[in-house]
Amino acid sequence: MKKALSVLLIAAAVFGFYGSAVSVNDILACKDYWEEAGEKSTADMNKLEDGLNQLKDNEQAYLDGKDQVAEGEQALADGEAQYEQGLADYAAAPAKLADARAQIAAGEAELAQGYADYADAPESLAKLDKLIKGLKSADYAFNVEGPDGGPCWKEGFEHKVSKKVLQDMAAGKETSDSPGLKQAREFLTQVVEQKKDMLDAAATMGGMKSSLSKKILKAHTYTQFKEALSSGIKPLATAATKLEGMSGTVKEAVAENAEGFEKAKGALAMPAAQREGFADKLNELLGGIDLVLGMNVPESTTIDQLEAMIPSLPEGYQTKVQNMVAGIRGYKLGDTLKEAKANATAGYPLYSDPKAVITAGINDALAGLGGTSSLGMVESLDKDLYDSLTKDIAILTQQVTVDDPTFSATIDQFAADMTTLAGALKAAAEVADSTSGTFQTWCDGFDQLDAGQRMLGLGTNLDDTGLRFAFQSMLTNKTLKTAIQQNAPSLIPMIRLFSYPTVLPVETFDHFDSDMHTITDTLIPALLPILQGVKAEGEKSYREAPGKLAAGEAALADGKRQYAEGLASYEAAPAQLAEAEQMLADGRAQLEDGKAQLAQYEDGEQQVRDGLATLFNTEADLDLESIADRLGGDGDFDNGDDHLDLDEGLAAVDVGRGYQADDGVLITKEIMARAVGTAGLLGAGVLAVLAAILSFLKKNKGAGIAAILAAAAGAFGAAYGSGAGTYFSDIAGSNVGSMAWIAAGVVGGVALIHAIVHFASPKNA
Repeated sequence: MKKALSVLLIAAAVFGFYGSAVSVNDILACKDYWEEAGEKSTADMNKLEDGLNQLKDNEQAYLDGKDQVAEGEQALADGEAQYEQGLADYAAAPAKLADARAQIAAGEAELAQGYADYADAPESLAKLDKLIKGLKSADYAFNVEGPDGGPCWKEGFEHKVSKKVLQDMAAGKETSDSPGLKQAREFLTQVVEQKKDMLDAAATMGGMKSSLSKKILKAHTYTQFKEALSSGIKPLATAATKLEGMSGTVKEAVAENAEGFEKAKGALAMPAAQREGFADKLNELLGGIDLVLGMNVPESTTIDQLEAMIPSLPEGYQTKVQNMVAGIRGYKLGDTLKEAKANATAGYPLYSDPKAVITAGINDALAGLGGTSSLGMVESLDKDLYDSLTKDIAILTQQVTVDDPTFSATIDQFAADMTTLAGALKAAAEVADSTSGTFQTWCDGFDQLDAGQRMLGLGTNLDDTGLRFAFQSMLTNKTLKTAIQQNAPSLIPMIRLFSYPTVLPVETFDHFDSDMHTITDTLIPALLPILQGVKAEGEKSYREAPGKLAAGEAALADGKRQYAEGLASYEAAPAQLAEAEQMLADGRAQLEDGKAQLAQYEDGEQQVRDGLATLFNTEADLDLESIADRLGGDGDFDNGDDHLDLDEGLAAVDVGRGYQADDGVLITKEIMARAVGTAGLLGAGVLAVLAAILSFLKKNKGAGIAAILAAAAGAFGAAYGSGAGTYFSDIAGSNVGSMAWIAAGVVGGVALIHAIVHFASPKNA
């Protein structure tokens, strides 16, 4: 058995030698890998540091060159702009030269005009002085005294109208004051608007065929307004007389029918049966009266005489006549047969058909007005009254069927409406009469206005003395018109209005008796300071004219000089533009060269930036602190101007070297541990072979000790080698793994078994 174990131990030792050889070879390969990686890392680090140092050496030159390139670009842009402007100026030069020639010509013409104006100035100032005096004179004639030395024309047509005057006019009363023409038109227009239906009806009644109100309200000039009012004066006066007569006719009609209306109302108040009994009785009495009269009894016979004649009548008539006498006395029809018959005849319709009696009375009442059609006048006077009368007549003429109480009440309403109508007709007559007088007063005022307009030169004829001529002069004289437009532009429309040469605009409704107020109270006071200012300025200009003319001569000479200089510049421009274009070409070439040099620095900076990024992003090995963490997690190496902070970059390189050193320690530790473990494995194999040999030589004590030592060496190699780990070996490409430590374990285990068996044998005791 010992021999078998010795053979097994030798086999384990051979496996250990193989594992040792493989491990040693792998350790050497890993060592070469990490030495090469370290050299490369050191070279990269040195290259990065050299790049940073080189950038630092060239940094100021780069910054200076960048500024120079920026300045060169700006200078080139300015040069190109100046060149383009030069081309534009050259292209525009012919037009400018032509304009300068035109200005010289205009200056010569202006200077000539200045000399002419200087020569004409005395006469122009004299005309202006005459114009100013004329305006003052017109204002004086309007506001102070008239052309005949009496009261000014203003008093001839303007009167302030108090509220009471207008109220009196509206009431048709005579007034001692007459209104101003403007107030009169406003008042009269208001009257016509309010009472146009009545006025039109009255004018038509007075014989006017067209509408008076339309003619007045549609007038566009005061002449038309005057003509419209004049056309209504006579018709309104005629209508006033007719309306007054109609009022009396209505009153009489109401009075004449009053008694009949009352009796009919009494009959309507009776019960129908009683009223029918009365009608039958009256009809019977009329038959008896006709019978008696048929006996050749005179109508003048009294009732008492008739009663005395009864006994002499034929026996068959005595009772009939006796009953008739009793009925006449009972109904109180009269004292004679004639009276009795008349009253019975009149009373019969009141009881047989009282409404027919009313209808006849209504027609009688309307007959004096010309029948029902005449009520159209009433509608223009009082619409409510017209509606009420129309309703009354419809009921009372039985066009509308109503009960007896309503019919009876309508009788009273008709009588009241007719009384109201009489008053309305009388009031209309007064309005027509007073309106006719007011129209006449206004027409007289218009004549005053027309005379005043002509006196101040505002008539239809344009001459060289009136205000219209003065205003026309202000519009045609350029100096005066310009001065007015600059100082008071709102006056121009007024001046144009009052200077119009053919039509008389002051006749329009918007410019009436206020025209002269506008002229004398607004226009002339505003114009005088302006005209006086023009005069003062003209006098000043006349005094200063010699000096200004001399200055104009000098300015004209200077303009000619500038034109000559401009022409010379235009002729020299082509050569100057060619020189500028060559300078631009040289500048572009220099700028491109400078940009190329800057690009070299920026390329190097980008390479260094990439190296720093690689360094910063290096992953940490095992438990080492990463380069990123050692830099505080800040991988931004810019200085704020989009360029590298080179000092920060160099500091990062130093940190990288520190990390490289720490990483090298770990690598060395792992490789050395693997080497020590491999040495233990090799020693275990040697001791195992020795133990096997000694066992074969029967050196029992020595073989046991060698086996124990082999087991210890194998255990040490397996423990120490596996404790080193294979982190860096795996990175280096090792594929041995833990094979060596397995071999160490196998050798140590077999050696331990060999030692135990060896010492347990009795021969070894």
